[in-house]
Amino acid sequence: MSDILLVEPISDHCDDIEKVGVIERKSILELEKLKTGNPVTDHFKAHYWVGAEFIGKYHFLKLNTVVVSELPKEDEVISFSEMLSSKYRNKLSSYWIDMFNNDVVIERFWKNPEKYLSLLKQAKGVIAADYSVMNGLLLTDNIYNVQRNRISAYMMEREGILAVPVASWIDEDSFEWCFDGLPHHSVIAVSSNGCLRGECKSAKDIFIKGVFELNRRKFPVTILICGPHIKELDSLSNIHYYKSFSQRLYERLQNNG
Repeated sequence: MSDILLVEPISDHCDDIEKVGVIERKSILELEKLKTGNPVTDHFKAHYWVGAEFIGKYHFLKLNTVVVSELPKEDEVISFSEMLSSKYRNKLSSYWIDMFNNDVVIERFWKNPEKYLSLLKQAKGVIAADYSVMNGLLLTDNIYNVQRNRISAYMMEREGILAVPVASWIDEDSFEWCFDGLPHHSVIAVSSNGCLRGECKSAKDIFIKGVFELNRRKFPVTILICGPHIKELDSLSNIHYYKSFSQRLYERLQNNG
């Protein structure tokens, strides 16, 4: 990487400017070491995001707009946890892979993405990883998980995988930063898993408010909702539903008596 050249002095602080340049170059070179090292042991995934653009208060990684020619049909979606089963392993080209799984499951992808990227490439498309954000966690943990969501989608994007980014939020305060880095006029996925269970009305209300806020801020061409139909969102014309793994599992159990 070449040094920064100052063609002509622009102030009496040129030495300071050059020092800043040296620090910036050193930081980039440190990341280059990670990039050329072993990606499996690179916990921060710098191997994948060197050269990316960042945006917003917390510098979330910026994703590209995703447009799909055909949205996933109900019988075309399988979960990340099902992907390696003998039933689907050799038929991935017929399916979308849904990564709205328990964090314990998708943590496997974060720890060793190289193991899974070649398989994800075979699929029609991927609904990217959604590491959980929730009340009760430290703010730093929630911010970190949103960044991991962005980085995971960007990893796939760089590998040529059709990866639909995911949006997630905690409460109305989080609206000020949780959508940063998501593309405009794109397909974006969200999950209602958990927020519609039982009598937790507040969780459902914040989910609905978040969908409207996502629509207002990012103008998605389609919002893919993993989960059951929500009548309060019927006024939005860009909603497309598909069944979650738990819904499909429940239906199979019901059908099998």
